[in-house]
Amino acid sequence: MNIRDLKQKLDTKEQLIGRERYKITGVLLPIFMLNDECHLMFNIRSQNIPQPGEVCFPGGKFDPKLDETTKDTALRETTEELGIDSDKIDYIGSLGHYIAPMGVLVDAYVAKLNIDSFDDLEFNRNEVEQVFALPINQLKENPPELYNVSIHVDPYHRKNGKKELLLPFEKLGIPKRYDKPWGNIKHRVFVYENDPVIWGITAELLHEFLKIV
Repeated sequence: MNIRDLKQKLDTKEQLIGRERYKITGVLLPIFMLNDECHLMFNIRSQNIPQPGEVCFPGGKFDPKLDETTKDTALRETTEELGIDSDKIDYIGSLGHYIAPMGVLVDAYVAKLNIDSFDDLEFNRNEVEQVFALPINQLKENPPELYNVSIHVDPYHRKNGKKELLLPFEKLGIPKRYDKPWGNIKHRVFVYENDPVIWGITAELLHEFLKIV
């Protein structure tokens, strides 16, 4: 083993171990000026896509055929979903990375939309039912409620009353205590009680954004 080569590989290595096992996505938090006040824009998901009717930011799954990075994903999806030209989007920076408990990795970015009103958008109704915006100051003045869900690890997959063993603990010599679900960890869930409600991953990203503006 060559220590110099190892050092170079470690210095340039992707720092999130196991990144490839996640569904990797890029989303954009779009800000824009409306009535001389800074707003944040949200989508309401179309009935044609998963999680219909829920609030989200524009974005989608990383496509290695189209995108070099998840920043490209976020910007590409924003132009497609909102019907806005790329030259009207001023990239500002990266908000960070969020790992959802259901196996989704979200790389979030922030950009300013150079538009005068919603009339400048021709959003894709196959993916977006509606767009709306909220003043950033209003969001800061109305913090979210905090709830929790329980997350545990199960060595079995349960479907239609049947159990499929996923982790053969006996065969592998793993202690028998792992033949039952373990963990039972509380996972926080932010909820902004607007109409429509903002919660889940979108609320996590929103909460992080509001901490720094």
